[in-house]
Amino acid sequence: MTKTEAILSKLLNADNDGKKISLFQSTHPASSSANIQEDIIRFKNGLQRVRSDNKYDESIDQTLNSLDNLLDDTEFWKHRTVGLAIFGDEKGYEAVSLPHDIDELSYVDNQFLVTPLALMNSLGSDFYVLDINHTRPRLVEVSSVGCQEVKLESMPSSFEEMTANIEYGKDLQHQSGGSDRFHGHTDEAALQDDAMRYYRKIVEAVENHLEGHDDPVVLVGTENRIGEIRKLLTYHRVLEDYIEGNGEHMDETGLCNAGRPLVEKYNQTKRQTMVNQFAEIIPDRKLIGIDEIHQAAQEGRIDTLFVPSYRITSDTVREGFDESIVVELSDDNKIEPIEAVVRDVLSSGGRVQAVALDAFEDDQLRASCRY
Repeated sequence: MTKTEAILSKLLNADNDGKKISLFQSTHPASSSANIQEDIIRFKNGLQRVRSDNKYDESIDQTLNSLDNLLDDTEFWKHRTVGLAIFGDEKGYEAVSLPHDIDELSYVDNQFLVTPLALMNSLGSDFYVLDINHTRPRLVEVSSVGCQEVKLESMPSSFEEMTANIEYGKDLQHQSGGSDRFHGHTDEAALQDDAMRYYRKIVEAVENHLEGHDDPVVLVGTENRIGEIRKLLTYHRVLEDYIEGNGEHMDETGLCNAGRPLVEKYNQTKRQTMVNQFAEIIPDRKLIGIDEIHQAAQEGRIDTLFVPSYRITSDTVREGFDESIVVELSDDNKIEPIEAVVRDVLSSGGRVQAVALDAFEDDQLRASCRY
């Protein structure tokens, strides 16, 4: 279960009485004073919308007063991603960093608004970067809150250290071949055996960590090293595209920024494939329109719910990116019926999938059915 899925589960199962607020807005990951001020103004406007909502009541006054304190908390605004969600009730609030931009949205009701978070989760943002080098191999985890190296106890520290006690290790590391023999091996064959043993140790450490995960993995390394590692990897979501070159001189942020465009391309292709496959589904197994879908969702028949809900924009706050995704759910007349369907689909084990606003010929919900 991803971090977002864990938060979704908690929000869906929140059963305490009283009003709940859900607040969404875009933010700036680059924390200049102008950016911080812009984000604070958005947040202040959001709090005002919550207080003026006709469903608001005094049971959440204390939580709103606590949220007012964030208006003066510059440290909070210095460490944001491209989006922010606030979920609050009479017990307090939780701030969630979002991986994608989102139009401003506030919601007050007896339950939290989970649709934007479910859509974000379906768009995909978390991934791993596997840096295959002979000096310090590493697995870097990338999420909405940043990127950091995963500490793997069984990951070899370096090729040189692994072969330090082997007679031919150091002498052969810098040789391209040779005719001398050691235990029946040529120098080149012995070096290749060492390299494959090294790669097997890397793969074993990485796949032990990734067991049960579903996030994509981007490989970094020379073409030869990546080719050898691919032969050993069994993890199901290793991207075909890779970052060629020696990554050992890149920090975690550099690896993250290099890998993100490849992952976004991969996720976009996957979403388009799902849209194309929907067109091929037999008529009895697909539904169009919220009324039919809602009934089927209540019966637990929905396999995948397609929600046209994002656009691609070149007006992005992400440094170094030409474009980014913006989730758009600002039509108040559509939010509540969509939320009801999304909750029914998730509670029956179905999938909610965000697609582009222009993915279909109109913006109606679509769904594939289990039966």
